[in-house]
Amino acid sequence: MSDILDQLAGIKILLQEQAEDCAQRAKYEQERREASDKRRAETEAIEAQVRAKLQKIVERREEKEIQAERIPRVESAEIDLLLELIKDNHNSRMEMIQTFIEDCSTLQHQQRTKLLEEISRLRKKS
Repeated sequence: MSDILDQLAGIKILLQEQAEDCAQRAKYEQERREASDKRRAETEAIEAQVRAKLQKIVERREEKEIQAERIPRVESAEIDLLLELIKDNHNSRMEMIQTFIEDCSTLQHQQRTKLLEEISRLRKKS
Protein backbone atom coordinates (compact mmCIF):
# COMPACT_ATOMS: atom_id res chain seq x y z
CA MET A 1 0.00 0.00 0.00
CA SER A 2 2.82 2.27 0.81
CA ASP A 3 4.18 1.57 -2.63
CA ILE A 4 0.91 2.69 -4.20
CA LEU A 5 0.84 5.82 -2.05
CA ASP A 6 4.39 6.63 -3.10
CA GLN A 7 3.40 6.18 -6.73
CA LEU A 8 0.34 8.36 -6.25
CA ALA A 9 2.48 11.04 -4.56
CA GLY A 10 4.95 10.87 -7.46
CA ILE A 11 2.11 11.13 -9.98
CA LYS A 12 0.68 14.07 -8.04
CA ILE A 13 4.07 15.83 -8.10
CA LEU A 14 4.41 15.14 -11.84
CA LEU A 15 0.91 16.45 -12.47
CA GLN A 16 1.65 19.59 -10.43
CA GLU A 17 4.88 20.16 -12.37
CA GLN A 18 3.05 19.63 -15.66
CA ALA A 19 0.31 22.01 -14.53
CA GLU A 20 2.93 24.62 -13.61
CA ASP A 21 4.66 24.10 -16.97
CA CYS A 22 1.32 24.44 -18.77
CA ALA A 23 0.53 27.61 -16.83
CA GLN A 24 3.97 29.06 -17.64
CA ARG A 25 3.58 28.13 -21.32
CA ALA A 26 0.11 29.67 -21.39
CA LYS A 27 1.45 32.83 -19.73
CA TYR A 28 4.36 32.96 -22.21
CA GLU A 29 1.98 32.40 -25.16
CA GLN A 30 -0.33 35.15 -23.87
CA GLU A 31 2.59 37.60 -23.51
CA ARG A 32 3.83 36.64 -26.97
CA ARG A 33 0.34 37.18 -28.45
CA GLU A 34 0.02 40.56 -26.71
CA ALA A 35 3.45 41.65 -27.98
CA SER A 36 2.56 40.45 -31.47
CA ASP A 37 -0.78 42.29 -31.36
CA LYS A 38 0.97 45.44 -30.16
CA ARG A 39 3.53 45.23 -33.00
CA ARG A 40 0.72 44.59 -35.48
CA ALA A 41 -1.21 47.63 -34.21
CA GLU A 42 1.92 49.81 -34.40
CA THR A 43 2.66 48.54 -37.90
CA GLU A 44 -0.91 49.21 -39.01
CA ALA A 45 -0.72 52.74 -37.56
CA ILE A 46 2.53 53.40 -39.42
CA GLU A 47 1.05 51.95 -42.61
CA ALA A 48 -1.97 54.23 -42.23
CA GLN A 49 0.32 57.25 -41.84
CA VAL A 50 2.34 56.22 -44.89
CA ARG A 51 -0.86 55.71 -46.90
CA ALA A 52 -2.10 59.16 -45.87
CA LYS A 53 1.21 60.78 -46.85
CA LEU A 54 1.26 58.92 -50.16
CA GLN A 55 -2.30 60.05 -50.82
CA LYS A 56 -1.26 63.66 -50.17
CA ILE A 57 1.65 63.24 -52.58
CA VAL A 58 -0.70 61.85 -55.23
CA GLU A 59 -3.12 64.74 -54.70
CA ARG A 60 -0.30 67.29 -54.96
CA ARG A 61 0.96 65.69 -58.16
CA GLU A 62 -2.50 65.73 -59.65
CA GLU A 63 -2.90 69.37 -58.64
CA LYS A 64 0.46 70.27 -60.20
CA GLU A 65 -0.48 68.42 -63.39
CA ILE A 66 -3.79 70.30 -63.55
CA GLN A 67 -1.99 73.61 -62.99
CA ALA A 68 0.61 72.69 -65.60
CA GLU A 69 -2.17 72.04 -68.09
CA ARG A 70 -3.67 75.47 -67.35
CA ILE A 71 -0.37 77.30 -67.85
CA PRO A 72 0.27 77.89 -71.53
CA ARG A 73 3.41 76.35 -72.93
CA VAL A 74 6.06 78.87 -73.90
CA GLU A 75 8.29 77.91 -76.77
CA SER A 76 12.05 78.23 -76.52
CA ALA A 77 12.12 80.84 -79.28
CA GLU A 78 9.59 82.94 -77.37
CA ILE A 79 11.70 82.68 -74.23
CA ASP A 80 14.80 83.71 -76.18
CA LEU A 81 12.91 86.67 -77.64
CA LEU A 82 11.71 87.74 -74.19
CA LEU A 83 15.23 87.47 -72.82
CA GLU A 84 16.57 89.54 -75.70
CA LEU A 85 13.91 92.21 -75.11
CA ILE A 86 14.68 92.28 -71.40
CA LYS A 87 18.41 92.63 -72.12
CA ASP A 88 17.78 95.43 -74.62
CA ASN A 89 15.53 97.23 -72.15
CA HIS A 90 18.13 96.80 -69.43
CA ASN A 91 20.93 98.08 -71.66
CA SER A 92 18.94 101.14 -72.75
CA ARG A 93 18.08 101.96 -69.14
CA MET A 94 21.71 101.53 -68.12
CA GLU A 95 22.72 103.91 -70.93
CA MET A 96 20.14 106.43 -69.70
CA ILE A 97 21.47 106.12 -66.16
CA GLN A 98 25.06 106.47 -67.37
CA THR A 99 24.14 109.55 -69.42
CA PHE A 100 22.29 111.04 -66.44
CA ILE A 101 25.31 110.46 -64.18
CA GLU A 102 27.65 112.00 -66.74
CA ASP A 103 25.35 115.01 -67.22
CA CYS A 104 25.09 115.48 -63.46
CA SER A 105 28.85 115.24 -63.14
CA THR A 106 29.35 117.80 -65.92
CA LEU A 107 26.76 120.13 -64.41
CA GLN A 108 28.31 119.76 -60.98
CA HIS A 109 31.75 120.53 -62.42
CA GLN A 110 30.40 123.60 -64.21
CA GLN A 111 28.64 124.84 -61.07
CA ARG A 112 31.75 124.26 -59.00
CA THR A 113 33.88 126.12 -61.54
CA LYS A 114 31.44 129.07 -61.59
CA LEU A 115 31.31 129.09 -57.81
CA LEU A 116 35.11 129.14 -57.56
CA GLU A 117 35.28 131.92 -60.16
CA GLU A 118 32.68 133.91 -58.22
CA ILE A 119 34.58 133.39 -54.97
CA SER A 120 37.80 134.43 -56.66
CA ARG A 121 36.15 137.53 -58.13
CA LEU A 122 34.67 138.49 -54.75
CA ARG A 123 38.05 138.13 -53.07
CA LYS A 124 39.65 140.39 -55.62
CA LYS A 125 37.01 143.06 -54.95
CA SER A 126 37.49 142.98 -51.23
